[in-house]
Amino acid sequence: MTHNAYYEVVILPHHAGFGMWQAGEANGEPWADPQALLVTIADAWYPAVPRRLEDGAALPEGAEDIRGKICNEPDEVYVMADPEQGLMYFGILTQEWPMSCRVCGDESARWYESQRQALCKSCRADTPVKVGRSAFESQYWEGKAEEVPLSTRREFYSDYLASTYTVGAYIKATRSSTM
Repeated sequence: MTHNAYYEVVILPHHAGFGMWQAGEANGEPWADPQALLVTIADAWYPAVPRRLEDGAALPEGAEDIRGKICNEPDEVYVMADPEQGLMYFGILTQEWPMSCRVCGDESARWYESQRQALCKSCRADTPVKVGRSAFESQYWEGKAEEVPLSTRREFYSDYLASTYTVGAYIKATRSSTM
């Protein structure tokens, strides 16, 4: 069985110039829902609002429609105008993946939204409902998530998703007593 996985990709000016752009590697964990990924990106860059590049779309001041000028162009291309960083282009890349259980690797897995991952029947029975990343970070880092590097936060959330713990049990099992 296969499913589509969605990833964020950063789009930067191509090193060769000539008005060309380059999409980077897929960032982070795969997402089953491209809209949920877009909402998460928008939340991370608030108050910047992602605008999809499509015919007739209203774009932020100074933005241009770069579709067709991007090496390794993703399926969807967006632009945001951040007050501090200026214009930022990114895309959502779609990849087809074989679906296997995230815990044990069994190929008979299917996606379970409540657990936020692909699981086989056996691992689904052992895996509690999982919370989203922002709720996890709020509880795990006790409101100080911004002090922890993003890569570290992503690793902990990914580890939590693959565990058979609830958030509270995961915190108890992984947090040192010095925190």
